[in-house]
Amino acid sequence: MVLLSDPALTREAYGLAAEAFVDVLHEVDATGADLERVVPGAAWTLGELIAHTLRAFTCIEEYLAGPSERSNPTPIVDAVEYYQVALSAASVHEGIVARARSVASELHDPFGQAEATAQRVGALVASTADDEPIHSPGGLMVMSEYLVTRTVELALHTVDIQRAIGQPAEIHPTITRLITPVLCALGPATQIVLALAGRGSLPAGFNVLS
Repeated sequence: MVLLSDPALTREAYGLAAEAFVDVLHEVDATGADLERVVPGAAWTLGELIAHTLRAFTCIEEYLAGPSERSNPTPIVDAVEYYQVALSAASVHEGIVARARSVASELHDPFGQAEATAQRVGALVASTADDEPIHSPGGLMVMSEYLVTRTVELALHTVDIQRAIGQPAEIHPTITRLITPVLCALGPATQIVLALAGRGSLPAGFNVLS
């Protein structure tokens, strides 16, 4: 399914998602939340969740740098196809947790490093063309579509952090405008539409990213 996104909307939503992530980290720091505390219903600690979310930035740097041993030259059209490929990999979620733990172990100043990373990558994104190739392990795609996937990651994991520290979940409408079609396209379309329109329901634990 081709669901190419508007590059201008993508950049705006990505910027808002990055800003929201940094803002919630300030809240985590201010509340003195224990980074070693396991996030309810998750397989990682709050610190590991933050470390994983940081990969939404660092992967941009890594995959823009050019092909590597991990790159896959197979073309990927859009963010929906990216997730379809990524989620089909064996033990994908175990790998995500393992990488998060590895990154977390290397963070000596999680809040300062996260903010610096967001700013650095934000400048890189601003100076990169929409059609610049991204050499991801899942396949080769253009920058504007890869940014959609990074916005999904930032938005959803910012919500995870908000919930972990007792804040209400909140996503900017511009972000939801970008990522909702992607998430809907990953699940049973009719069932999702009927649930949204009050003409059906989704099963407990429903998750298009599982």
